[in-house]
Amino acid sequence: METMELLGYRKFFRSGEPGTKLSYAIKVGKDDIQRLCCLMLTYCKKGFTPSVDDIIRIWFQYIGKSYLESPAYGFIAEEYDRIARTAGHHRFYLLCEEALLNLYTWATENPEIPESIDQKDGSFMVPLFMLCLLFNEDVLANYDKGLQSAQQHPDRVLMRMILAQRFPQNDLVDIDYGKLVYTQTYKLMELLNFLEATPKYQPLFQHFLEDFQCGNKEDFFKALGGAVIMPLNPNKTGINSLVLNELKEPEETVAFLGKLVFDPGDVSLGADDYKVLRDRPLQKAGNEYRVVFDLFLIKKLYNGIIFKLSDYVNKNKQLLKGPFFGEVGGYNK
Repeated sequence: METMELLGYRKFFRSGEPGTKLSYAIKVGKDDIQRLCCLMLTYCKKGFTPSVDDIIRIWFQYIGKSYLESPAYGFIAEEYDRIARTAGHHRFYLLCEEALLNLYTWATENPEIPESIDQKDGSFMVPLFMLCLLFNEDVLANYDKGLQSAQQHPDRVLMRMILAQRFPQNDLVDIDYGKLVYTQTYKLMELLNFLEATPKYQPLFQHFLEDFQCGNKEDFFKALGGAVIMPLNPNKTGINSLVLNELKEPEETVAFLGKLVFDPGDVSLGADDYKVLRDRPLQKAGNEYRVVFDLFLIKKLYNGIIFKLSDYVNKNKQLLKGPFFGEVGGYNK
């Protein structure tokens, strides 16, 4: 029977103590860290995750340049070959959604990391790889804590082990993107139809359209389709981004996307389940709007709009008489 194990720093590099996360990050730069995380998160798809060998090759080609001939690639590839040869019944995986998101948020909020560095060769890829492995190490350490806690209660070991693996980010793994896109889009259509057709909710519905600078729900879906849905092919990998020609794109499109862009000053690493990135899952770099994590963007379709509507009501009680979730009923289509 084979077992799957996440690769951490100490498993990959057996000799010597690792440097600090910051010592690696300042050799790479914030922009390359962010782009690497966004790219690798697109490979975390149920049934589509490549082997570790393939991921390492992709890693060294991720920004349109190939460093496969560099000593850096040879060094990392040889280290993994050594691990694989002695693995026995163990199989390994390199990409962990939680670790990549933690790395992204940590780099984004850290003022000591330079925004970008003019890299002359592929040598920076090794500290970048080591940095990722250190964040994998954090995930492994948290799992070990959960495992130790589970073993303290012999009658509940299995249940506690399951909980240790699944929380706090239990929705980040084994994602069926095709099903998720369909259900989120369908629920959003039903929600907007209900708001539009129900007199009690019409002031709230109009406020929502005005906030996104849309004349009606058809305009909203048109903007949503161009800005959100089209880049989200469940089988596609590679950084999802939308590049606008600001001289040609209507102001409404720019305003719409602006509602989905996070403020780097608000992104924090903590026990908030990536709240800011879930609410605003796009990063703006010039005229490019980069998707941080497809899951957060897709869930924004319905879950995010629900919370947005609730936030409107909390800030302006005149938009809705009575509680936002105060009644359940049907409507005539």
